[in-house]
Amino acid sequence: MQANKAIWHFPWCGALPRFTIRKLSWWRSPLYGYPVSLLLVIVMTLAKLIVGNHHFDWDPIWIFFAIVTVIVGGLWGIGPALFANALGLIALSFMLAHGIPTLDQNFLRESTMLWPFVFAQLAIALLAARGGARYRQIVVAKQQIQAYTLELEQMNRQLEEAIHIKDEFMTRAAHELRTPLTTILGQTQLALRRLRTHKVTTDETALLLRQLERIEDRAHDLRNLTDALNDLSKLRSGEMPMQRTMCELGDLCRSIVAGEREMSGRRIELKLPTDSLMLNVDCAQLFQVILNVISNAIHYAPEDLAIQVEVCKAQDHALIQVHNDTPVLSQEQQERIFEPFYRGANVEVFHRDGWGLGLPISKEIVEHLGGTIRVTSTEKYGTTFLIELPLPQNP
Repeated sequence: MQANKAIWHFPWCGALPRFTIRKLSWWRSPLYGYPVSLLLVIVMTLAKLIVGNHHFDWDPIWIFFAIVTVIVGGLWGIGPALFANALGLIALSFMLAHGIPTLDQNFLRESTMLWPFVFAQLAIALLAARGGARYRQIVVAKQQIQAYTLELEQMNRQLEEAIHIKDEFMTRAAHELRTPLTTILGQTQLALRRLRTHKVTTDETALLLRQLERIEDRAHDLRNLTDALNDLSKLRSGEMPMQRTMCELGDLCRSIVAGEREMSGRRIELKLPTDSLMLNVDCAQLFQVILNVISNAIHYAPEDLAIQVEVCKAQDHALIQVHNDTPVLSQEQQERIFEPFYRGANVEVFHRDGWGLGLPISKEIVEHLGGTIRVTSTEKYGTTFLIELPLPQNP
């Protein structure tokens, strides 16, 4: 029984088409990097020979070759960058030798000046190629994200269309079933009245009376189903009219609990706040939500245990908690319990009839009222449904 009392101390009272990835631009192919490297080095060399003097004095020409390496490495990768580096080294050797280089002692002594350039160019080529590779990875990743985004948008459109078709089917099915059900129910009730007023009762008329009563009960069940389907479809499509008025939550819960106590004969404990909680809601729809949740708790709780209902204020929201000690719901059951027609394993344990529409309808109503509804179920605390509704803002 400790789990029954735990509610009073809960902390809450405070297959589709795929999009292909576009490749990089044709001119970004490494094959184009080699001729571009050759062209840039030739241009730099000719510019040096035409503008500058004809002896090697470590002027900024090597900086321009480094810039060429950076550009080539960033755009075309490590291969063209190393090629540009080698061409720059050859060009500097040419300018150092004042023509075609020869392996004499003077050239070898002066060529040692090129080693810093060689190492610097190699480092620049590697860094530029690495940066270029990362840039290409970013470009491809961006294209993949764009493709997946387009695919996700298409999936969402198809899903919305499927939901719309399903809701439309449910609405039409409910509407088409209503007329024959009304006829069946009316004729059955008429036959029952005639049999009940018949003075002579035989075994045959008694059997016929019981059969007609079963037909009447099943017709009522089907009419309730069609009404529930119609309500769910209207709620999802936003066609359900909502008449908001000021409603005192404590009085509403008190009325529901009193009615359920009388109908079920069960012990239902109700705890209300000392101050009134006024909500700007559709009172009839909120009445249906609370009634659905309490009825659900009654159906799936052992008969010797009490149902506990608590109403409190949590910051700027009103919180309604309905607790019972049903067998613990699994994580899958907690995630799917608000799906239409979902029937958990507890249905077989308690042998309860139903269509699995009460909680989905309650969820749609609560969300239309701007609130949330959820369920928690643990071994320690049992199962609790929590309905959270916004309080009206003070002017």
